[in-house]
Amino acid sequence: MNWLAHVALSPDDPAFRLGNLFADLVPRRDEAQFSAAFQQGCACHRLIDATTDSHPLVAQAKALTGAGFQRYAGVILDIYFDHLLALNWFSFYRDHLSDFTSDFYRAAGPLTPPLPPPAQTAWQRIVQHDVLASMGEVESVDFALRRISARWQTRFRRVIEMRPALDRLEAAKPQVTELFMSFYPALQVSAQRQWPPATA
Repeated sequence: MNWLAHVALSPDDPAFRLGNLFADLVPRRDEAQFSAAFQQGCACHRLIDATTDSHPLVAQAKALTGAGFQRYAGVILDIYFDHLLALNWFSFYRDHLSDFTSDFYRAAGPLTPPLPPPAQTAWQRIVQHDVLASMGEVESVDFALRRISARWQTRFRRVIEMRPALDRLEAAKPQVTELFMSFYPALQVSAQRQWPPATA
């Protein structure tokens, strides 16, 4: 799962949500500098990732990216699942997605200054372009994949074109959606079992 899911699967605590969002951009050795809620969000992020990576429904969805993408299928599917979450938001949540994201940006913004530079840069882009809510558009998925491909090209000195995998997922969208709609509730249960949502 990618950024939108990590925030959505958090209790309504901005520090927890920031930890869940940016666990990969904060070195684990530095987590102790942040609040307990932020650290719990980082732990939730790792639980979500581990659950997703090992789930048989996700394995079925990865296979739909097609031959030649096995190495990258997890990353591609993480982003595509955010797309499906945005499209099916009201199946899981009551608030409008745009209201959810704007409330999160407003509440979490004052807590972001201690974040390391990579997370600060990511946060500014997320807020400026409302990246979380924009995942309902296929173009946003394509843009995210192209950014990742560009980073990998710099690192590995080779072009990794992921658009064909996205096209295959789009062609199999009903099947991928069915897998996602079965998987996401299980992920909700897994996260809420350890970090229950606040009650009035």
